[in-house]
Amino acid sequence: MKNQNQNLLVAVAIWLACMFGLYLFFPNSMGAGKRVPQQKPEPAVQAPATAMPASPASGGEAPKGADVPRGTRGSKPPLRTVTFGTPRTRVVATSEGAAIQSVQLLGEKWRRHKGTKDESQVDLVSPHAGAPVPFSTVVTGGDGKTLVPATTAYALVRSDGTSATFRAEEGGVTITKTLSVNPDNYGISLLVELKAAQGISGQLSILHGTHAEEPQGGFLTPHSNTPARTICAAGNNKVERVAIGAKHPVFEAPSAQFAGIDEQYFLSAVMPPAGVPASCRLEAQGEKSGALISTLIVPVQVTAGGGSQQLFQSYAGP
Repeated sequence: MKNQNQNLLVAVAIWLACMFGLYLFFPNSMGAGKRVPQQKPEPAVQAPATAMPASPASGGEAPKGADVPRGTRGSKPPLRTVTFGTPRTRVVATSEGAAIQSVQLLGEKWRRHKGTKDESQVDLVSPHAGAPVPFSTVVTGGDGKTLVPATTAYALVRSDGTSATFRAEEGGVTITKTLSVNPDNYGISLLVELKAAQGISGQLSILHGTHAEEPQGGFLTPHSNTPARTICAAGNNKVERVAIGAKHPVFEAPSAQFAGIDEQYFLSAVMPPAGVPASCRLEAQGEKSGALISTLIVPVQVTAGGGSQQLFQSYAGP
């Protein structure tokens, strides 16, 4: 029994000596199993760094998005005016409708209200709300639907000392209008070019509007003034005029040689292209004062993908 106890003590002493040696000489191996979990957070800390290069790529695409609106169709071109000076007139063309907004007659003879603060040159264009200015145009289809209205905004393509060219795209139609003045007289010409991908079989109308008042006087008294009136030379060589306050404020003729505005001392009229049949429409809006509208109408035929040209001659002067 005594020997067994001695052997047990010797065995315990040897085991303690072995354990002491392990802790003394191999401390890491004894705690390795507890340190492994401490290494797991390290990859998680590095993960956000690998995603950082993606942000510069997305930022580089932003300028491309800003380029999308460039060249967007349907944007209204800026308003432009062109002034032509001749020995007889000062003519101002506008891109609003590609029309004429002023025709001033030059010279001492054509001054109004001389010696007063209102002294000015005679201007044959008197704009009125709702009335088109000279050389406004309307293109209509065969069904009567308006393809290019009179108020279309045009872009100025080119200009020089005697002419200006405007262009617009509306209702599937490309319309180019060139207004030219003649330095030797009171003539103004209008060249209208039409192109349409689907073709057109309709009408082209040249409009001229102005402000006017009802004639003064009565049946037994002479008129104290002769205000502006619309005028049309019908196909039967009869000249028709319509004034503000007329009993019949609208006149139409199936054939016309010219149409325009007739004032007491001045005439503004447009003629159809040579050999092209034309009709006219005269209209007076208002009772005591209002707007006069003269319209010269010609047929238009444009084949699909094709084009047409029509030259109108006009006179604006005494």
